[in-house]
Amino acid sequence: LTALIILYFGVRFLKGIDMFSRTYTYYTVYQEIDGLKLSNPVILNGYPVGRVSGIGFRQAKQLEVVVQLEINKEIVVGKNTIALLSSPSLLGDKAIRLSGISEGAPMTEGDTM
Repeated sequence: LTALIILYFGVRFLKGIDMFSRTYTYYTVYQEIDGLKLSNPVILNGYPVGRVSGIGFRQAKQLEVVVQLEINKEIVVGKNTIALLSSPSLLGDKAIRLSGISEGAPMTEGDTM
């Protein structure tokens, strides 16, 4: 039993899931995600403030891609926030860069950017 618990938490750690921090979940929708993967960072002013925690399709709207983001609860996300796909390194890694985060009323958890 102990080995299974260690294995479970070890796999979650390797996936980049922080089990002890509190995060809020938000969603964003794209036509194309260009290689974005689970656990890619969410960046604000060059600093990682969250991660991509889920990717799925919304078939009712021309196969749009819905991306689930987990953002640290200390970050107040405004309703006018824009989540842009970016390549922060020359290696082709992808990230989501937040822009205009302080504009508009604060979003509630589960809102779509």
